[in-house]
Amino acid sequence: MEMNEETRNQYIKIILCIGMVLLMVYSSELLSEKEIIFPEIAALVTGAWACGHSPWKVSRLKMCLLMTAGSIAGIIIVRYLTVPLILQIAAGFTFTAISLTLSRTTLVPMISACILPILMHTESIIYPISVCALTVLTVLVQSLLEKLKLKAPLTYEPSDYKIKDELLLWTVRGICLLAAACLPVYTKQYYFIAPPLIVTFVELTNVRSRLRSKTGSIFLIIVTAACIGTFTRMAHELFAVPLTLCVLAAMIVLFLLFKISGIMFPPAGAIALLPFILSPEGLLLYPLEAAAGSAILLFLAMAVFREQYPNGIRNLPNLLFQKRRTVS
Repeated sequence: MEMNEETRNQYIKIILCIGMVLLMVYSSELLSEKEIIFPEIAALVTGAWACGHSPWKVSRLKMCLLMTAGSIAGIIIVRYLTVPLILQIAAGFTFTAISLTLSRTTLVPMISACILPILMHTESIIYPISVCALTVLTVLVQSLLEKLKLKAPLTYEPSDYKIKDELLLWTVRGICLLAAACLPVYTKQYYFIAPPLIVTFVELTNVRSRLRSKTGSIFLIIVTAACIGTFTRMAHELFAVPLTLCVLAAMIVLFLLFKISGIMFPPAGAIALLPFILSPEGLLLYPLEAAAGSAILLFLAMAVFREQYPNGIRNLPNLLFQKRRTVS
């Protein structure tokens, strides 16, 4: 059966996505630098290359600047902000919220770039260098795909909103996140609030997001991606299968999952890659904790952020306490 041009182009982009992730992991192994592995890059390339249209409103320059700034901020918070972890998370989330608001972009993977080093207690300068290099490579390949007509040209229009409304919206997001993070931080079970889950939460607080009607499918994709990453990582630990080969298997199965579900969900890539930088101890709990954490965050996204606020949050008390309006 002959493959049509659109399908062939899609396979090329998927192969490039997998190749990018393998390049990152192989470089990490070659240089013996674990900090080179940035799980969110799987989400970034999936959104920038494989999706029909970019899921984020952001220019190529701003993507590079924001991802790099987020990673640097995370390192600075770990090194110099000597406060309890929950307050470090709050600081990282606040920094990304202000950055995205003022830049009028929706590049929510920046949140992961900032909070991941906080949860992993990463202080190495290698991490932001890796994030910067990988992001630059992402936008360069994206530009090449457009020139080869393998992808529609990127169009970026700054988000149109009142800064005050957007900051209030981010404030509510932060309150929900910190409420959900208190117990995991206290018990040191950080997988409940893995950065890709936080990104998913923020994505679904956008009341215009089409994914809000598919939360059941999104939950299943998250849990399956967590299982894929965990089991392929365990193959490395138990049977000494090369890490790069395990990552290859994980990415192939992940894109098969996207094909079967009919949903290309970029954060799932980061969820599947995260086990490859986690400690083997307690790794088998990752799918269970990711499932529980995503269930809580998805519930908060759907329950707190409702359809009657599509044009911005006018005031915080209304969002928190006003009863749902009845549509006649």
